[in-house]
Amino acid sequence: GCGGNDRDDSVLPPTSPTPVTPLAIQTCEGLQGMRIPAGNIGLPTGGATVESATKAAAVAPFADAEGEHLLTTPERCLVLGSIASVDAAAPAIKFAINLPLSNWNRRALQSGGGGLGGAVITAPGQKASGRFDPMPVDAPYPITLGYVTFGSDGGHSSTDFVFTKSDEAMRNWASEHLKKTRDVAVEVIKAAYKEAPQKMFFSGESAGAREALVMAQKYPSDYDGIIATSPVIQWNGIHL
Repeated sequence: GCGGNDRDDSVLPPTSPTPVTPLAIQTCEGLQGMRIPAGNIGLPTGGATVESATKAAAVAPFADAEGEHLLTTPERCLVLGSIASVDAAAPAIKFAINLPLSNWNRRALQSGGGGLGGAVITAPGQKASGRFDPMPVDAPYPITLGYVTFGSDGGHSSTDFVFTKSDEAMRNWASEHLKKTRDVAVEVIKAAYKEAPQKMFFSGESAGAREALVMAQKYPSDYDGIIATSPVIQWNGIHL
């Protein structure tokens, strides 16, 4: 910021965000079978389907490989589904959405993936800037704070390069699966709480941070904030 005024900010009272009244979920199991039309998704798809919606039990804390004790993940509504491709040769995009049962803060956080993808990012026990963020170890997870959290699989479920034979699958992996998943998540959130999210955020680390920067460039109006931690930018150089 720029200076230039004579105001003494040190004497001003501190400000704090306007408190948000938590919102309880209106339906969980009732989301199963929900169809999201292709017209509600900002890029071409064959539409999306919620394949399961169940109440997932809380996960007790445990010690990871470094001996750090991870926090409890609260009980939540876990929504799993897929987004159909236009090209029959392109795999469907698999997604997971974690919906707080009673304390939704009207915000949502999308998590980026890693590497070449191939695994659904469920992201219930993940902090806002990734595994190696500077936040205290005991800082609550976003889902604990009332955020809806969600992610997808990069547009394919394999760990090899088979998906690269489809141009649509390649575009999905490069960035489009993130936009499609974001739009589907908004529709599911509206169905679950009868309200759209007031704030939408994206967070990624490493290859997921590359995705974060791509989303900031391609779809900035879709997010209120984007976190990119240690982004992998020189992709070709790294592989060479």
